[in-house]
Amino acid sequence: MDRIVLGNLELDRDRFEARIDGRLVGVTYTQFQLLYQLAAQADRVVERDDLLQAIWGSASAEEARKLRIHISRLRKRIAESRPWRIKTVTKRGYALVNVEAGIRLPPFVLAHAPGRPSAQGEGA
Repeated sequence: MDRIVLGNLELDRDRFEARIDGRLVGVTYTQFQLLYQLAAQADRVVERDDLLQAIWGSASAEEARKLRIHISRLRKRIAESRPWRIKTVTKRGYALVNVEAGIRLPPFVLAHAPGRPSAQGEGA
């Protein structure tokens, strides 16, 4: 999957471009990678450790701090993307959710990285 379109948000992995309403959004390479990971699993929780591994290759405290900072900045960058927002799921991770659809994400509905066991059913 090299291109993802969610409402007015478009991600092109070949060009590392994010667009809202056809306008280029200024995101860093790391922010794009995070957004792409979340968009590829839209409306599902992506575990924090999976994001850390995918982007930095480790889940250290330093990378966790970087993740929080990048997510915060990314939220501001995509604020105009209707109806998609990045939600924090406490003690789990993040999700790119369609806020207009009224989807409520229980903490046990987790996306998982290929080759890693699903956390489906945890916390239920």
